[in-house]
Amino acid sequence: SCKWLIFSKTTGRTCNLEYIVQIGTDEQQQAIWDELSILDGIVKELHPSSVLIRVVVPTDFDAMVNELQNTTTYTSSRGQLAIAKTLCLESETVIVLSPHLYTYFFDHQSRVSIYLHELFHCINREKFKYALNSAPSHGYYLENSKILFDEYYANRKSFEIINGAYKQKSQRYKILTYGSLKGHIQTLIDSAHYNTIRTQISQFRIHGNVNIFLRNCQPPIDELMKSMVYSYAIMDSHKHLYRLDKILTKSMFINNNTARLIDYFRTKYASDDFDLNDGIVLMEKVLIGYGLMFKDTAQGRMYCHVLDI
Repeated sequence: SCKWLIFSKTTGRTCNLEYIVQIGTDEQQQAIWDELSILDGIVKELHPSSVLIRVVVPTDFDAMVNELQNTTTYTSSRGQLAIAKTLCLESETVIVLSPHLYTYFFDHQSRVSIYLHELFHCINREKFKYALNSAPSHGYYLENSKILFDEYYANRKSFEIINGAYKQKSQRYKILTYGSLKGHIQTLIDSAHYNTIRTQISQFRIHGNVNIFLRNCQPPIDELMKSMVYSYAIMDSHKHLYRLDKILTKSMFINNNTARLIDYFRTKYASDDFDLNDGIVLMEKVLIGYGLMFKDTAQGRMYCHVLDI
């Protein structure tokens, strides 16, 4: 079953949104469609592209993500359980929503915040500016900045809309927001991640293969950096939760350089500015804290220095 929004009278643009719900009875599917329709107005106003946005609620979240991105190894259980994922495909953008969202643990407000978060990933993808510098390392740092700012922005914007739309926050929304923040903080202070990266650096000193090092280190580094921006996005949107900020001082990956990057993201968010070319040095200094420094050769190639941490 699917529901199409064909045309937006307010903007005069084609507004391509498709909802596909594979779970529940006909009545339950209708209830999910009705709830998802909160996205319609935002897409009308903020998504000028003709690229189709497909929203899918599958019976098997992991299987659907693997099918769409042509993989076999994706799993939603990665430290914290993933309950939504946005896939930017060639002819469309697909938001996949886990059926877990429609269980006791989630309510209307908490689901809407997740819908909005994923929708802003779709909208943001066309706002970012291209690299102004042709050096490969510049492009690499810029791409990392885009990924992190996209997560920060999507979190902040979804919370901003929730805060404006609902004067009273539900108990379930509060519990999930608080629990999410605590989970991300736990990821950042978990010594296992630090020890994993240190071990990989030590092993690199023996085998010298940077590709092996990057393949083994990329997953924990990605998780740590996203947990960093998630944590500050939640606290920036829920000031009363800043009491947990002091716990982050226990993390080996939170320092003056990460503080400057987060301040940079706050400034960009406030001005709705998606040109991150002026933040390359900030991103470079943050990645040094994970043992990575990328440089360019005279032949226009990029290589990675593996540093001690």
